[in-house]
Amino acid sequence: MFTIESGNTAAATGVKLARVQVIAAYPITPQTPLTEKLSEFVESGEMKAEYIPVESEHSALAVCIAASSDIGIQALSGACERGENLIYICYDNEAYMNTGIQRSGATPAGAVTTTTPIHGKRQQRKDVASIVAAHDIAYVASCSSAYPLDFYTKLVKAKSMTGTRYFHVHTACPPGWGFDPRYTVKVGKLAVETGLFELYEYENGKTTFTGATAKLAGKQRKPVELYFKAQSRFKTMTDRQIKAVQLEIDQRWAERENKG
Repeated sequence: MFTIESGNTAAATGVKLARVQVIAAYPITPQTPLTEKLSEFVESGEMKAEYIPVESEHSALAVCIAASSDIGIQALSGACERGENLIYICYDNEAYMNTGIQRSGATPAGAVTTTTPIHGKRQQRKDVASIVAAHDIAYVASCSSAYPLDFYTKLVKAKSMTGTRYFHVHTACPPGWGFDPRYTVKVGKLAVETGLFELYEYENGKTTFTGATAKLAGKQRKPVELYFKAQSRFKTMTDRQIKAVQLEIDQRWAERENKG
């Protein structure tokens, strides 16, 4: 049987048939009927998806890590290659959190997920920010939700620029990572204070450390064991595995400080 539908309704139907799991919608001409139809599908139960109303078209580009590092990386890469004039914000919670905490390309080695429940993930995490930087776009910013002022400063700077601007925001997830929500900022800061995750800007082929990461230069970092022990997702990591990560961090920082 055939049906005749308007362009927006047909597009919404296509989204439903694709079984997307997250919708970031901003109603604006000419796509308002599309977002309204998607809202109806979700409200009626025809679509099992999370509908997120956003404040602007820029906000609609803010996406979860799974859509950026795995399924959607071809679209992200294409936008970078073309130099599209946009700000792309990737919130990195290091797994497919909204569908049941499955491992993703951004999940770190050793992390227990619902699809790596015994020994944790075996492979190293995908460094999406570096992949994007390799496209030589206008601006890449590595941020953390635990350091909002660093994030804000970079956003203000990026707004004054043109071309593709990419933000990678390390975002702690209490249920997915296994810790009490009141420690969200503490855990987020530990990732930076141990040197495991770095705050930086990349532009004109040069990387510049910022905020808390810049202040760590030449100073003693906290042991990465504190970060791992604060989360139940790393409960299967052995002392040997933790020491290997610590060694990698120490060597990486030593090389950079020697170059400096």
